[in-house]
Amino acid sequence: MIKDNFDDPFAEVKDVFRESDIKFGNLECVLSDNNLENIKGKAKNFCLKGPSDMVNVLNTVGFDVLSLANNHIYDYAH
Repeated sequence: MIKDNFDDPFAEVKDVFRESDIKFGNLECVLSDNNLENIKGKAKNFCLKGPSDMVNVLNTVGFDVLSLANNHIYDYAH
């Protein structure tokens, strides 16, 4: 959905982000370019993964801390 315009999803919150002292977010997926395997035998409809270059976008937007503590933490095995 984002394609090449990575900051567009953050367009409406950029001003709020600029005014904050710390930006803490929930990263809803693993970021990796590796061919990771989905965890086998899980009762999940979706396993989420994003490209590693999203790290640059998240830095540009200004996140200080990102958490992976959510229901997608074990979508992929190393």
